Amino acid sequence: MAKYAIACKEARETHYWLRLLAASEIVAMDRLAELTSEANELIAILTTIVKKCKSRVEHTLHSSPFGSSLFPYFVLEQSR
Repeated sequence: MAKYAIACKEARETHYWLRLLAASEIVAMDRLAELTSEANELIAILTTIVKKCKSRVEHTLHSSPFGSSLFPYFVLEQSR
């Protein structure tokens, strides 16, 4: 899950730089349109994956015999 979150963050940063290139007119917007659209699609896909993974982890932990007491530890370990 952590790698998907990192990939999503990187996609958002790429989208930012593409918009900055277009706004500063360093590169023509028509040349960036397809890349910007692709970045948007990747952001949407990765965001959905991260949300579903988080939801599954929370559901699994809340339905475990240990309850949610391990949740903060589990999340901390997953982010390393």
